Amino acid sequence: MTILKLPPTLRADYETLFINFLIRPDRMVVVNALVESLNQHHDTYQSVTNEVGIPWGFVAVIHNMESSQRFDGHLHNGDPLTTRTNHVPAGRPVKGNPPFE
Repeated sequence: MTILKLPPTLRADYETLFINFLIRPDRMVVVNALVESLNQHHDTYQSVTNEVGIPWGFVAVIHNMESSQRFDGHLHNGDPLTTRTNHVPAGRPVKGNPPFE
């Protein structure tokens, strides 16, 4: 697996942003609902994690961002699982035959 090595200054910038991150009080209901929804699918995200070796929470956030948590589309761009992807990255997965799981 490729590990991203950040320059020390960029790493420090990201750590500062993470440490100082705050959720606005007026958005807490939305954030809590999203977290609850992602947690409901923990086992599914964990199975992906077991395949690719990245944290399940990252998989969950990408799935929400790219597919609105729909399980009938490709995780990384939401295109239907009945075919290879059309949107970037197009033609995925390279191996196997549709429909994909």
